[in-house]
Amino acid sequence: FYGAENVLLEIAREHQRLGHKSIVYGISNSQHIPIELLDRASELKLQTTQLVCDRKLDIVGLLALRYFIRQNRIDIIHSHNYKSNFLVLFASAGLGVPCVSTCHNWINSSRKMKFYSVLDKIVLKHFDKVIAVSNPIADELVKIGIDRKRVELISNGINLDKFAVKSDQAKARKRLGIPLEGKVVGTVGRLTPEKGHIHLINAAKIVLTEKQDVFLLVVGDGPLRSVLENEASHLPFFLQEY
Repeated sequence: FYGAENVLLEIAREHQRLGHKSIVYGISNSQHIPIELLDRASELKLQTTQLVCDRKLDIVGLLALRYFIRQNRIDIIHSHNYKSNFLVLFASAGLGVPCVSTCHNWINSSRKMKFYSVLDKIVLKHFDKVIAVSNPIADELVKIGIDRKRVELISNGINLDKFAVKSDQAKARKRLGIPLEGKVVGTVGRLTPEKGHIHLINAAKIVLTEKQDVFLLVVGDGPLRSVLENEASHLPFFLQEY
């Protein structure tokens, strides 16, 4: 459950609050079922359903999604990744239902992912609207041939109500071993290459040669955790896990 999933639920929750019905349609396979996404959606009183696609090109899955769109009289389809983009485009063909996709970036971490990125860029050209979450992504969408009029820039929003809980900062600092007068730099996100945590850690090494009252907090988890922990262990003060 990462940023894209959170954005999906926040949008659906706000639509529901404004009087629109949102259905969270999870696409899965036998190895990966979006349990947490669907569970959180249910907690928000959102209707949920899921489609299991085990094959690369699942005709049965496409037909099931098409049937779902028609039976539920869906007015707008909003998809969020390359697989859902592909399925939505073909399942909705000829139905006259507007298709919108939010592009959260492409992660070219392997040949397989690079191939999917190329495929996704081709598919996105046929969507009615494509939402970019940053200026560089918007520029890339235009660069690959999508009409600028069909690209909308909408930065990811944050539901501040989640963080309205009062906390005892002094107690938290003591718990983490950070003095009251210390300056804290924090980052929250999954620990993957595209997030650039290694650059922050390298910057911290430089800063700490001149200032000892600066503390870096990295919050998150992911495949680079052990690598980043090893790099951070060379900093003057290192707390591996709390």
